[in-house]
Amino acid sequence: MTITNDKDEMTITNDKDRLSAFEIKEMTEEAERCNVEDKIISRKAKGMIPYSFTVTSHFLITLGLSFSIFIGITIVALLALLLADPATYRNMTYNASQSTLGPSSQKVL
Repeated sequence: MTITNDKDEMTITNDKDRLSAFEIKEMTEEAERCNVEDKIISRKAKGMIPYSFTVTSHFLITLGLSFSIFIGITIVALLALLLADPATYRNMTYNASQSTLGPSSQKVL
């Protein structure tokens, strides 16, 4: 049996009379069946490539957009806090029992 990689073909020879004509015919038919199956599998795999790129790109775009929105909201909130009048927040306290933010009952010096 000789495999030539250049032509993608296989040559089966019976140099030492080890194989019968029936065995050679069976080997040839099996090789043809395997070749057809390989082509079918190859086409199916090639058909999945665009789908995998679509799923991956959607995932990456969604992740990138959500991260951008998160960073944007954080920056806006920090700027609002930094640019706000400190006197506005000086007399504010958080009441945990009522879960509200309201004026403090304590005097601030």
